[in-house]
Amino acid sequence: MMQTFSPNQQAGTTQQQQLALQQQAQQQAQAQQQQQLAQQQQRWQAQQQQVTYQLVAHQSLLGSIN
Repeated sequence: MMQTFSPNQQAGTTQQQQLALQQQAQQQAQAQQQQQLAQQQQRWQAQQQQVTYQLVAHQSLLGSIN
């Protein structure tokens, strides 16, 4: 026996599908943003480490001169 759908039922399912797709897209976008933020933080940390290393190197140089 074939199942027949009324227009209302069909409209309901497509709306639900669209909502699900929108939610998925939002979640993916958020995940990407979080990833980018994490990468940026890693870069900043690396730069900070370099700067502190240079400071220590300069201080030790100055210390050996004095």
